[in-house]
Amino acid sequence: MEKIKVGIIDQESSYREALGVYLSVESDDFDVCVLDHEKPDNFMPEPSQILLIGEQLIDCIGQIQAKGRWTIVLTEDPDIEDQKNKSKIPDKIFRYQPAPQIAGEIRLIHALLSGKWKLTRRDRTTTILGLISGASGSGKTVIAIALSRELSKENHKKVLYLSLDHFYSAYAYFKEARSSGRSVSDFLYFIFKDTSKNTIIPPEGFMFRDAYGVYVFYPNPGRNALKELDKEELGFFIQYIHDHGGFDYIIMDFNTDLSIENQFLLSQCKDVFMIHAMDAVSQIAGRHFSDYYNFLSDTNNITAFKAIRNFAERLDETEPYALQVESDPESFYEAEGVLEISLLKDFGFGIRRIKDYILSSQL
Repeated sequence: MEKIKVGIIDQESSYREALGVYLSVESDDFDVCVLDHEKPDNFMPEPSQILLIGEQLIDCIGQIQAKGRWTIVLTEDPDIEDQKNKSKIPDKIFRYQPAPQIAGEIRLIHALLSGKWKLTRRDRTTTILGLISGASGSGKTVIAIALSRELSKENHKKVLYLSLDHFYSAYAYFKEARSSGRSVSDFLYFIFKDTSKNTIIPPEGFMFRDAYGVYVFYPNPGRNALKELDKEELGFFIQYIHDHGGFDYIIMDFNTDLSIENQFLLSQCKDVFMIHAMDAVSQIAGRHFSDYYNFLSDTNNITAFKAIRNFAERLDETEPYALQVESDPESFYEAEGVLEISLLKDFGFGIRRIKDYILSSQL
């Protein structure tokens, strides 16, 4: 497998060593060489494809630039204006953003330079799961996020959480969403701008990874850009993620409608979970939604759903057909402006029941 050859030269030895170690162990993508800025020629046996250079060294590197096909400045300025020009290959990276984002930037730059990405993992099978509800307030999103985190952290799976709400809810649940980064809109621009589809763009360059290891697209301001896509465009988008993301699971968090586009995406899911709360409105709305879903399943090849009974006061053994999550308000609390979700109490036990069902169904 071809690797991206990366050279790092920076005035801070601890920074360049830490970044070099991360890139070396983060995946099999990178072949990293860390240079001493006072003796650079002694540490790079052959030219790198991408050379990362500390901003303070940019005026005194001279011959060092010849050591890399593309030189990227590690800048201390988080607001890099020229990066907004999507047609330009980036030549600066904010040095203090999280290391996974730096790795994603490097992958993207390599893809744009080479016109292809040869690092796609073909040995991984991606399972697509969908969560949907007939009424708001069912707890669908917290279950989708918690399930993604359980699969990622406890079962060591590479998981993408994908919101299909009209307005992206990532700001409410992920503090990492507040950092600057290329959004899902930018990703759509890159994958659709090349009509020949010859350039492969690594999806991770447009995502952050939360503390549990779950991948999430950076949200774009306003309406979710995925809701602007038609059925054919969504098909290409999902296939692109499936082929080039190397994810074990894609968790689709649907909004509460059964549009043509949602019907298509539901048909791509291996399992669909219908979530309903225990209040009267949710029960009634859920029944009508389920009836219509079942009608569409007979005509449009939508995957049959598995019911999840959320906010249960107690586990009801008379409903063996439904997975159950007990009511547990203590597992949710606000911190630093986001809703934190604990998996250590009853809510977490319910999430593990769902996870076990998923894993057992794949045996």
